[in-house]
Amino acid sequence: MANKGNKGSIKYKIAGKISNIDVAHKTVIVEAQYGGKFFSIGGHISPHTVLKKGNQLGKLEDFIVGDHVVMKCQISNKGDIIQAIEVI
Repeated sequence: MANKGNKGSIKYKIAGKISNIDVAHKTVIVEAQYGGKFFSIGGHISPHTVLKKGNQLGKLEDFIVGDHVVMKCQISNKGDIIQAIEVI
């Protein structure tokens, strides 16, 4: 579900399963189902990204492929920036 944020940016939130983590490049890909089809959605971790596992803040290295998460992103001219990832 996407919506317009400030300055014309588009923000969205998805729930799915982590299918890839690249710690060196600070990227995460989540596989999510929408309308009966599966999509892979990826983005970049920024210094402002909130990473939560359980009720605690974490770091990218704490996440594993297969974790079920909610990911909040913002589309920018540099690609999708992950604002938050939380294990559900």
